[in-house]
Amino acid sequence: MTQAWRAQSCLGDLRQASDCVDILRDMMDRTEETPALLTVERALLSNAVMLYARATLTNGDKGERGPIQLSQKKLTPDEWADHQAILDVRNQAMAHVYRARKLSEHEWHRTMFFAVDSGGGRWKPACASNQTSFHADLFAKIEKMLPIALRELKAKFHERMDAVTKAVNEGVKAETLTKHIFDPTTVFGGRGAVQALLDGETQGDSAFWVREGRQPNAKP
Repeated sequence: MTQAWRAQSCLGDLRQASDCVDILRDMMDRTEETPALLTVERALLSNAVMLYARATLTNGDKGERGPIQLSQKKLTPDEWADHQAILDVRNQAMAHVYRARKLSEHEWHRTMFFAVDSGGGRWKPACASNQTSFHADLFAKIEKMLPIALRELKAKFHERMDAVTKAVNEGVKAETLTKHIFDPTTVFGGRGAVQALLDGETQGDSAFWVREGRQPNAKP
C-alpha cells in the first residue's frame, strides 16, 4: 500500500507540473513583456521543474515520501539526457546557487561587482544580478519529458494497485475495512471532487484541484 500511495502522490506532482506547462504554453503567444508576465513565466517554469524533480529524483530524510525514479533502460538516450538536464537545472540552478555555473550553455545566475567612474579620480562600486524569467531549451525539455514520466509512473501505479487489490481481497476482512469509514467530501474537498474521482475509475486515472479556504461548494 505504501508503494502504491507513493506512486499516486508522485503522479500528483507530475499532473500539477503538466498544468503549469500547459498554461505557460498558452502564455507564450502573448507579445507584451510586463514585469508581471515575466514573473508568472518564471514561477510556472520553476514550479514545473521542482515538481518534476520531486516526483522522479529528490530523496530526503527518513519519513519523507520519496520519488519514483525513471529507469534509464526504458528511455531512449535522448530522453534520458533531457531527463538528466532537467534535474541538473533543479539541483544546480533553482534549488541551489553556484557561482557562474552554466547549464545547457545558459548561465542562470550571475552577479557582478564592477566600478563606475564618478569623475575627479573617484570610483563608485556597483553590483548587479541577472534574472532569468524563461529558458526556451529547458521548457522544450520538460514539455517533452512530462508525458513520458507520466506514462512510466502510471504503469508503476497500476502495477502496485493490482498487488494491493489482490492482497486486500485475499487477506483483509470486511470488518477491518468498515472500521475506517470516512467522509470523502471532507477529504477530497466537496461533492464535485468526489464525483470526479469516481468518474475516473473506469479510466484508471483522475485529477482535480482542491481550493483550500474557498467556498465549500466550489467546483474542483
